[in-house]
Amino acid sequence: RQMCLRDRVGVEATDATEFYEDADADGFGGTITVTACEVPVGYVALDGDCDDSDGTINPGADELCDSADRDCDGNPTAGAMDVSSYSADSDGDGFGDPNDSQQACAAPTGFVGNDTDCNDDDAQLNPNTEWYPDMDRDGFGSQLSMHTQSCERLASASLNNDDRSDLNNGTNPD
Repeated sequence: RQMCLRDRVGVEATDATEFYEDADADGFGGTITVTACEVPVGYVALDGDCDDSDGTINPGADELCDSADRDCDGNPTAGAMDVSSYSADSDGDGFGDPNDSQQACAAPTGFVGNDTDCNDDDAQLNPNTEWYPDMDRDGFGSQLSMHTQSCERLASASLNNDDRSDLNNGTNPD
């Protein structure tokens, strides 16, 4: 046992403590230890520092979305503070479902970095869907008229612009 000076000289100390070398001075020690009655210079009472050469890595550090295990929990991204929100893109149109999202460091497979899809079961319906006026209501939009981008189906509109004469429902590609 470590001998410590207490009230009486030479009495064996029963309360000597193990201290951990803190090479990076972050308040957490690594694997090098010393047993003493008082904290030696360069040592601390807390252990668990998984990289005692980097003061930003220790059990009290905030985890970030990088390759370093900053909080020494064995997982370099678990509990990361700088995650992003990703939304499911079931129809593969590049627009995410606002009702199905996850927080992660990188987009999981099948997820995208937006939540703007208006119908995640139909790749044709998204914020970039182009609707063409269909004045004769034959299911074919006009090539000559201005189109509108919208998630919602517009009255008297079609997803295609194949109509050669939108004023006569008898002239269409069918």
